[in-house]
Amino acid sequence: MTDSRKTRRRKPVASANAARSKAPNAKAPPSTVPPATVSPAEASRSAASPGMVPPAPVPRAAARPATVPLGTGPVPGVPLISVRGISKQFAGLLALNRIDFDVAAGSITSIIGPNGAGKTTLFNVIAGDEPPTSGSVTFDERPLIGLSPDEICRQGVSRTYQSVRPFLGLSVRNNVLVALLYGRRRMPERGELDGEVARVLDFVHLAGKAERRAELLTPLDRKRLELARALATEPRLLLLDELIAGLTPTETGEMMDTVRAVNARGVTILLIEHVMKAVMGLSHKVIVLHHGEKIAEGEPQDIARDHAVIRAYLGDAATTVIPAQA
Repeated sequence: MTDSRKTRRRKPVASANAARSKAPNAKAPPSTVPPATVSPAEASRSAASPGMVPPAPVPRAAARPATVPLGTGPVPGVPLISVRGISKQFAGLLALNRIDFDVAAGSITSIIGPNGAGKTTLFNVIAGDEPPTSGSVTFDERPLIGLSPDEICRQGVSRTYQSVRPFLGLSVRNNVLVALLYGRRRMPERGELDGEVARVLDFVHLAGKAERRAELLTPLDRKRLELARALATEPRLLLLDELIAGLTPTETGEMMDTVRAVNARGVTILLIEHVMKAVMGLSHKVIVLHHGEKIAEGEPQDIARDHAVIRAYLGDAATTVIPAQA
C-alpha cells in the first residue's frame, strides 16, 4: 500500500522528465548563442596558437531586440542606460559621489571635467571593472552591477581605454579576431570570421595593415585598433575613453567622422574627452564632473556658458570676465 502510493507520486515527475528528454531540441536563434567565457590571458594564448579553435557556444537567454533603428539619432524619453546614485570610495577618497544621469538611445553623450574628476572611474563602474560603493546602473532595463566585464560586454556594452591595450605580438587582424570570438553575444559561423574581421578593419581604415603587428602601429592607428576591437563585439552602447586625445587637428577631424559613422549605425555613444572641438561637435548632451560630483548637465552650448563649469576649469577669477547667462 505504502509502496504503491509512493510509486503514484513519482510517476508524474518521471513522465515529465521522459517527455523532456524525448522532445526535439528547437534550434536556438543565432543571437542567443554567445562565446564561452574566458579570461583575456586565455584569449591571448589561444589567438597566438596555430589553428585557433573558437570556444564552444554556451546557450543564454534570448537577446532582446535593439530599441533604436539604425541612423535615427537620439530617441527622446528612451534611455538606453540609467545611472542612479553611483558612489565609489577608495579608502579615504570619495572618487564618485551619488552620480545620476540617463543616456538616450541613439545619442552621443560626453562626460567632461578636469583631471581627477572621476570620469574614468565612472566608466570602470559601468563596464564592471570596479564595483561601486553604492548605486545602480541599468542597461536596457537590466541591472549591470554585479556582472563581470565579459558578461557586460556580451550584454552589448563595450569600451576603449585611455591607454590603448592591444595584444602585443599579435597582428592587427588577430587582435580584432580575439575581440570578435570572446566578446560577442552571438558566435559567428566559422566561415564568417574572415569577412567579419575584414569589414571591421575596413570601417576603421586599417584594412591595409591587417597583418602588421600591433606594437608597430602609429599612435593614430593604435587608437583605430582600439576602436576596432570594441566594435568587433557588436556593442549597442560604446564607451570611448579619450579616443581623440593626443591626435593632430587633421587626425581629430578624421576620428570625429568615424565616431559619427558609428553612431549613424545605431550605436549609442558615451565618451570621455578633453578635446573641446570634439565635445562640442559630436555631443547631443554633455555631463560635467568635478571632484567626483556632477556639477552640470545639458546641451553643449549651455554647458559652454555655465559659470560652475567655467569655474571648475579656469578658477573663480574667470567667471568675472565672462558675462552671465541671460
